[in-house]
Amino acid sequence: MAAEQMGPGERLRALPWGAMALISLYVSVASGIIVALQYQPGNAYQSVVMLDQLVAHGAFVRSLHFYASQAFFLLLIAHFLATTPRFVEMDRAEYLRLTTVLPVTILLLFTGYVLRADNTGASAGRIAESIILAIPFIGKSCNSLFMAISSHGLGRIFLHHLVTLNVLLLLLAWRHLHRYRVGTGDYLWLAALLAMFSAFVPAPLDPDRLGTVSITGPWFFLGIQEALRYLPTLVAGIGLPAGFFIALAFLPQYPRAVSRFVFCWLAVWLAIYGALSLVAVWR
Repeated sequence: MAAEQMGPGERLRALPWGAMALISLYVSVASGIIVALQYQPGNAYQSVVMLDQLVAHGAFVRSLHFYASQAFFLLLIAHFLATTPRFVEMDRAEYLRLTTVLPVTILLLFTGYVLRADNTGASAGRIAESIILAIPFIGKSCNSLFMAISSHGLGRIFLHHLVTLNVLLLLLAWRHLHRYRVGTGDYLWLAALLAMFSAFVPAPLDPDRLGTVSITGPWFFLGIQEALRYLPTLVAGIGLPAGFFIALAFLPQYPRAVSRFVFCWLAVWLAIYGALSLVAVWR
């Protein structure tokens, strides 16, 4: 279909969201390697401050890593929504792999926030650890494997952020990335835009841990943070996000009538989670 014959929605879906997400990921990984070379899990907050203030162009590189990662996640969601009509054409294994990319990306972003070790990161880490420990029977084992902040500091989270989650993301998306080629030179404008934005807008870092009355977590974590005020930890921290991702994972495999119901559930879930997030912002 010619571009002039497309409606606004079709033109929006036709934009190269996936290619732009991939370029943002490249920028995030490249800048993240530089940040990781300066990062010290045993002295996390101070190492981040030193990166910003003492390392040449350190604040710029950290900002570039932060905003490129945020851009990757948002563009990934746009790519996911734009390709929704093609979900029924995928085999189940491929769809499950690609759907799992979303929670893995969220974990990458979340561990990045925790590694800052400022008010936001420290509180997010404590909340996440308490949620994991609330899981019956396997909570302590899962916490020891993935978090263990209270007993081992940020060393394990740093390892997962740097290695485990990135390898998992690559394995999940490898076949998809291998199938579609992206001309990197066609998107230098996006890398330049991210660099310009990062040069003028510093990445967030709470200046001091003292005197804080109310702490809000990462923007994608606000709904869970607010739900924890009203619901049991296991329900708000595990059941709430699991209810979304489990339904999403099997959406194209249901009969049409059931898929419509699941789609409505996903829409209601997003509305409720969005409302909880807004309440957390206004609190």
